[in-house]
Amino acid sequence: MSEPKKRGGPRPGSGRPQGSGPGRITTTFAVKTSPEYKTWMGEFAKHLGGTEADLFRESMKALAAAKGFRAPPLR
Repeated sequence: MSEPKKRGGPRPGSGRPQGSGPGRITTTFAVKTSPEYKTWMGEFAKHLGGTEADLFRESMKALAAAKGFRAPPLR
């Protein structure tokens, strides 16, 4: 008798795509907020002409400068 076909497991090509190599950008952390805070942050970011991620990066740069700490490296 022949062996039965194996079933199950991932299909070839399925899953997350491979990264673009070394130096990829990774998620550093996530912030849990209330819906009201998320709305406020989104509105503030839009007011400044960017995204919530842009707002965070600019805030970190400004806070580092205000506290006399070195500027963050480029993303």
